[in-house]
Amino acid sequence: MNFKEIINLIKPFKTDQYSHIKSDSKLGASTAFYLYEKGVPLTMNYLGIAMFKMFPDRFYCDEDFREYPSLDRLNREICMHMTITKKKTDAILSGSAKKGFVLTSFGKYIGNETLQSIENGNQNISTKVVSTPIDSHKQSPHSEYNKIITSKMFIAFDKNNQFNGKLIWALYEVIPFTQVSLIKAKLKLAEITAKEKGDKRAITFINQAINHI
Repeated sequence: MNFKEIINLIKPFKTDQYSHIKSDSKLGASTAFYLYEKGVPLTMNYLGIAMFKMFPDRFYCDEDFREYPSLDRLNREICMHMTITKKKTDAILSGSAKKGFVLTSFGKYIGNETLQSIENGNQNISTKVVSTPIDSHKQSPHSEYNKIITSKMFIAFDKNNQFNGKLIWALYEVIPFTQVSLIKAKLKLAEITAKEKGDKRAITFINQAINHI
């Protein structure tokens, strides 16, 4: 099956399946992840058409031409909001419309989580990724990794190999046994950077933390 055939087979999601996801970039990330899993190159055309086919009620042209995509909106979303961010670690895509795009590690994480949320009807996955008990601009693989490796909890673990699970709640400044899904999501973000850096100690710590809570 060629790339065009794969995209032509895409069926639109019902509006109520993705209405809880307020970020167009996260819908774009889920589309990019879907194409990535199918082996389809992330060209501007493939990605833009697939985004419209998956989420027509979010990316249609206007009320007079709902059957057509909004080229301006898709171009802005892909080439700016998904690609250009204040921190490179927050970008969903790298590349350009001319050369094509590649999913970043963060993009794969967000894309997979968002797609699961849509397909499984689980509103908690996506909203916890994008909602902000902790400010959204602080939530990225790099920042979450730095939060862990600079914490007293990790420094003690790295020094004497003792893991005190009770300190996790203090690390994330939440009441014990609350916001478990959010903390796990942030730990998984940190794991992305830990794996990229080959930081085995941090990976071990993160896995223990995830299993503990």
